[in-house]
Amino acid sequence: SAAWKQLSAADPSAVVVILAGMNEANELAANWLRSAVETIVSRQSAAGGQLPVKELTRFLEDTRHNPRARRLAFDLIRRQDPALADSLLAGMANDPSLELRREAVQRVIDSAKTALDAGDRTKAAPLYRQALGSARDLDQIDLVSKQLKELGESVDLAALFGWISKW
Repeated sequence: SAAWKQLSAADPSAVVVILAGMNEANELAANWLRSAVETIVSRQSAAGGQLPVKELTRFLEDTRHNPRARRLAFDLIRRQDPALADSLLAGMANDPSLELRREAVQRVIDSAKTALDAGDRTKAAPLYRQALGSARDLDQIDLVSKQLKELGESVDLAALFGWISKW
C-alpha cells in the first residue's frame, strides 16, 4: 500500500518504468502496478497533460515485456493517439500477446468483410487467408474458415493446427 502511494504519485514519465515492473511481478503485484499506472494516467488526463507516447510505443514493440503490461501500454497509446494505435495494430497479427493478436486479426477480418460487402471477392479472400494464418482463437478461426468456404476456398484445418494425419 505504501509503495503504491509512492508509485501512483510519480510523474507520467515513470509510467513505462512501472509497466516494466510487471515483467517479473506476480499477479497481485501486477494488479497494484496497473492501478498505479491508471492513477497516474487519470491524474495526467484531468490536468490536460500528455503521456510519453514514444516511450510507450518502444515498450509495446518489445515483445519480451509482460503481455498484460504491453496491452496496457497499447490502450494508453490508443487513448492518446488513436491513429498511431491503429497503425501499430496493423503489424501485430502475429504478436505473442494473444490479446493484441486477437485485436489485430479482428482488424484484418473486418477489412475482409468490408471488401466482401463491397463485392470485391478477390480482395476479401486473401485477407481472410491472412486472418486464418494468424488467428489463435477458435471463434475467429471458425468464422474465417466459414467465410473462405463460402468464397469457394479450401480450408485444411488439420494442417493449420499442425495435426498429424498420417503416421
